[in-house]
Amino acid sequence: MPVKKTLKHRRKTPDYEIRAVALRKLGFRCYRDYLDSPLWRKIRAKVLPRNEGRCAFCGAPATQVHHRAYTYRVLRGLKPNLLVQCCGTCHKDIEFWLDGRKRDPLEVQARSRQLEGAYQRRRAMEKADQATRERFTAAMAREA
Repeated sequence: MPVKKTLKHRRKTPDYEIRAVALRKLGFRCYRDYLDSPLWRKIRAKVLPRNEGRCAFCGAPATQVHHRAYTYRVLRGLKPNLLVQCCGTCHKDIEFWLDGRKRDPLEVQARSRQLEGAYQRRRAMEKADQATRERFTAAMAREA
């Protein structure tokens, strides 16, 4: 009978072990070496300008890139959809609890989706409000 992978089971195999293996495969000793590498600078330069250089979570200017996964393909830049441009404030909010403790990978993923969803809903409401204002302005101009 196949073993069902529960949330508890998945927490026992942290993404950071996957990251360490992928980093070694790429020739890096640690994550800091990766972040200091020309490979990362090239990937980062491609990701930051997305969405007009705005944070995917709040709309502020993006200054950092959040990894949604740490697989070999993501760290090589071959899965750009799993790299998200963000501001430092949102990145810290995603990665850490208010008391400074690091979130575990599943909590990071949940917080990331929560912030991104809230921002997308806010943007949709702003666009709808703008469209309503434009229709109102056009109607007032026709009446004048």
